[in-house]
Amino acid sequence: MRLTFEANNISEVRELHQMLTRLLAPEAVEPKQILRGDDISELPLSFKTVNALKGENITQISQLIRLKKDDLLRVPNIGKVCAQEIIDVLKLYFK
Repeated sequence: MRLTFEANNISEVRELHQMLTRLLAPEAVEPKQILRGDDISELPLSFKTVNALKGENITQISQLIRLKKDDLLRVPNIGKVCAQEIIDVLKLYFK
C-alpha cells in the first residue's frame, strides 16, 4: 500500500504524522499519566493557558472539568486555540 499526500507547510505534515500515529498505534502516542493532585499545574498546559485560568481563580482540575467550551471562551485571554488545548489535555486524562 502506498500513501501519497500534498502538504503546504510543515504544520500540515506534523498534523498528518500525529493523526497516522494515533490511528496505527494509539497506545504509543501519549500514555495516560497519573495525576498527583487536583492543581491545574499538574496538567501539561501552556504557561499562558495556566495563567489565564488562574487569573479567573480556576486553580483546580475539578473546577476545570465542569466547564464547557463556551465557558472557557469567556475566560479572558483564552481563545479558540487555548480552549482546544484544554479540551485535548482533559481528553487524555479523563476519557
